Amino acid sequence: MKETNSISRDEHGQSPQSDGTSPSDKSAFFAEFVESLPQPVFEIDTNRRVTFANQAALDMFEWSDDDLAAGFDAHRVVAPEHADLFAEALQRALQGESLQGLELLFRAKSGRAFPGAVYCARVQSGDRTLVRGFVTDITERKASEELLRIQRDLNQELTQAADIQEAFNLVLEFILRLEHVESGGIYLVDESGGLRLISHAGLSPEFVRAVEYCAPDSDRAQVGRSGKPIYVCSTDKLQIPDRDIRKEGLRALAIIPIMFSEKVLAVMIVAAHHICEFPPSTRYALESIASRLGGIVSRLKTLQTLHESEARFRSMAEQMMDVLYTTDAGGIITYISPSAQQIFGWLPQDMIGKAFVEFVTDEEIRRAMFAFQSAMTTGMQLKNLALRLKRKDDSTFLGEVSGVFTAQQGEQAGTVGIIRNVTGFRDTEEELRVSRDRLKMAIEGGNIGLWDWNLVTNQVYFSPEWKKQIGYRDDEIANKYKEWEDRLHPEDRESTLSSLKASQTPPYPPYRVEFRLRHKDGSYRWIMARGTLQFDDHGQPARVMGTNVDITERKRTEEALLENRRELRQTLEATTDGIWSWNLQTDTWWFSPRYYTMLDYKPGEFPASFESWRNLIHPNDLNSALQVVEKYLKTKPDTYENEYRLRTSRGDYRWIHARARCRARPAR
Repeated sequence: MKETNSISRDEHGQSPQSDGTSPSDKSAFFAEFVESLPQPVFEIDTNRRVTFANQAALDMFEWSDDDLAAGFDAHRVVAPEHADLFAEALQRALQGESLQGLELLFRAKSGRAFPGAVYCARVQSGDRTLVRGFVTDITERKASEELLRIQRDLNQELTQAADIQEAFNLVLEFILRLEHVESGGIYLVDESGGLRLISHAGLSPEFVRAVEYCAPDSDRAQVGRSGKPIYVCSTDKLQIPDRDIRKEGLRALAIIPIMFSEKVLAVMIVAAHHICEFPPSTRYALESIASRLGGIVSRLKTLQTLHESEARFRSMAEQMMDVLYTTDAGGIITYISPSAQQIFGWLPQDMIGKAFVEFVTDEEIRRAMFAFQSAMTTGMQLKNLALRLKRKDDSTFLGEVSGVFTAQQGEQAGTVGIIRNVTGFRDTEEELRVSRDRLKMAIEGGNIGLWDWNLVTNQVYFSPEWKKQIGYRDDEIANKYKEWEDRLHPEDRESTLSSLKASQTPPYPPYRVEFRLRHKDGSYRWIMARGTLQFDDHGQPARVMGTNVDITERKRTEEALLENRRELRQTLEATTDGIWSWNLQTDTWWFSPRYYTMLDYKPGEFPASFESWRNLIHPNDLNSALQVVEKYLKTKPDTYENEYRLRTSRGDYRWIHARARCRARPAR
């Protein structure tokens, strides 16, 4: 029998696999594997028809097997605004280009739109050319990117806010850009614990009138001051009946405290009408914004308090018979009360801007300058200084000048004081007592603690205000040096004692130091201390006299500002976007490190300037890019957006989507 050799082949003429599995078995296994993948997989032929979609793809686009069997054009899965971009990309893929992460806006069968990224390439199946790939839903990523943009823009805007009203308005403007948020309001907590509505958006006038103030003991105020975020899925789940909320049709509610140093300063309430519960991403955004707002509210409240104090100061000055004045560190009068006209004969506006010594007689100028400079150097108050002063008509009178010296961030800022006409009764005991009492009130009102240390006997005097600064009554702390030293913060102890010792050693530098003292409640208060050294008849140090000023609030404000700057810097470093700014007044530019690296340059490899940006633009895009900038600067719409190509360090080009907003620094 003749022996023959034969080789079996499949329908395509292929040999069986070496492992004994036929190609048809392999294809079936591959099809089953693709079908079970959670990733949406598809195939498109040269006629742009969808020829295959696994179950994940059917679910994503809400198709059925019947839809797939009937066949349909692939363009049906893309939103109309991206149809041309999809057609161009599909053509490139059919020509052999691999598409990696092309972002498109897709459309499901129900009309629901969502962002996705496409990864695909051309494959050859027998005599057919196909585009095979998969789609990834990037909705969450896009939402995170939008949240980051919102937070970044808000941080930049808040740094320019002039007052609490402006800051709250900015926050609400940005919050309403969050998904699902439709209305909201921000309350400021007053001294009594009540809530006062400062800013609101998306709420009816009737509702605003009903909720514009919440009394301290009301349920609303107590919920707002709880110090923890509260999310209510529906009004029925509130622990308190709230007819106004139900009438307004508010369903999802978020009550977010705005805190600083563990104290609730304000309350942000956000609502939605069409959902019953805010998603986690929205909750995170609200809490993140509130955390950044706490330090800003604290700073703005401090500034507001200073403005109100200044207003009270001026009101009091206008009603006084004596002359109330302020000077800067150079002795130039910055304010003088209306009573100056009666005593000096000059209008207040004619005296402001002139040196105080211009109103002192020539014989007294040297003594006046010495007294003011000595008091300012030591930080001590100027007390009952008798000077012969000049009137507008060249007559003179005997004036009694008292004052205290104010400080700003550790530097002398000037004086505030009183001038009295004491002609004829300078030496009377009653007038001396009144002057002392007024000076005492000025010291107490300025929260200035006095101390006096006799270096020879080691006796110490602490004024009642000194003890009050750290929470004690006058009889609760003994006048002993150890009472001060034992209360120093451990981290400040060595440097503070060294400064004190140095001030008593030639060349006797001024004693000016900031440290923390332990309060009665266990916390620490920041103190700015100043002292002056006095000598005995032999020229040896004999006494140190000084003042303590509580600067805790100033320190907290400084720390909050530093924290805000750190957070802004971290945000800029974390973003994947290239950040740039252009100061139109000075024509100065700034590029973030990411701006360079996204084009494969080293940070700072080229200067940040208009010329650098223009030189990087693709020649075909240059004219249109410059025209868009010119048009934007002329019309100044809300936002600037443009797309163009920029040259990388390798010489190729990348498409860039640029977006900016032109803003002016608010007048102060």
